[in-house]
Amino acid sequence: MKIAVLWTELSGYMNACLKKLAAMDGVELFVASSCINKDAPFDELTFAWIENHFQWHGSVDANRLIPLLENFQPELILCANWHYQGYRKTLRHFKGQSIRVFTSDRPWLGTPRQWLGVFISRFYLHPICEAMFVAGERQRVFAKKMGFSQRKILHGLYSCDHEKFASIYFERKKQQIEARSFLFVGRFVSEKGLDTLVNAYQRYRQQAVDPWPLKCYGAGPLQPMLDGIPGIECKGFCQPDDLPKKFMEANCLILPSTFEPWALVVHEATAAGMAVIASDAVGATAHLIQDDYNGYVVETGSAEELAGAMLNYSALPPAARRIIGENSYLMSLQFTPRRWAETVLSIPKRINGKTYEKPTIEH
Repeated sequence: MKIAVLWTELSGYMNACLKKLAAMDGVELFVASSCINKDAPFDELTFAWIENHFQWHGSVDANRLIPLLENFQPELILCANWHYQGYRKTLRHFKGQSIRVFTSDRPWLGTPRQWLGVFISRFYLHPICEAMFVAGERQRVFAKKMGFSQRKILHGLYSCDHEKFASIYFERKKQQIEARSFLFVGRFVSEKGLDTLVNAYQRYRQQAVDPWPLKCYGAGPLQPMLDGIPGIECKGFCQPDDLPKKFMEANCLILPSTFEPWALVVHEATAAGMAVIASDAVGATAHLIQDDYNGYVVETGSAEELAGAMLNYSALPPAARRIIGENSYLMSLQFTPRRWAETVLSIPKRINGKTYEKPTIEH
């Protein structure tokens, strides 16, 4: 099957999913993506294996993209975002030639803008796509409201490089000494809730008998907010290949975002057997965190609740924290690159009954 993936910025998780899809017998890939984001400066060599790769900067030039796709002749087009005019023009061009699928991690919030989107979707969205591939239940609600039937809504849009992070979980199980520290991974921007994070950590540090350090990995304009705070170690941006070993050096992920449609880092942490404390604005919490089972979900913007969760977790006996890590790993198995690839290949059957034959994956 010839599959074109029209994306925004590529990242480590998408690289893992695309590689697994490319390993399917008979699959040929074409990838379009924007250039590397300076706030998430992934090594471009990570994606060098992609032979058919069209990169754009600023905006999508459909006049350049369409001829490339005409030459490739995709049977399926998976498109990351309907907000790019060039991608919309491209999908209109391939009506009747390819199965067109939009992806979405936007949860249903019932805002006026979303209600407007529901109203115009029959004129704006349905003419250029046949199905939606969404992250989880919160996103399925939105797709359903926009008029897509259950058969045309696919789940499991995001998966981390599960094998890579799970190896940390199995390594962690062999260790006798646990890594007693908290971890934050993300861009240093306001929507990540950095003000709440700093406030909560300072509260935690004042109340804890033996406070754990907070290690922060990322890049962005708000880095000075983290500098000079006792106990906070600002480590800078971490390349995807180096991130698993950083997870080995911590015990619990903290993510106090004010807006986070999904947050792939939650899946990475659970696959690595870590506890997770996250705000209820983080979309992945609905699927990957259960209170007192593998972490805590706290109210968005509440430094008091976040500090309390940090205190509760760090005060648990080591044996209880070990069980929480095991529970996290079990939760992570809901999403894998293999499941992602198989879901993509199931789309023709779901849409028109055509089955992709012999979907085997190399290991």
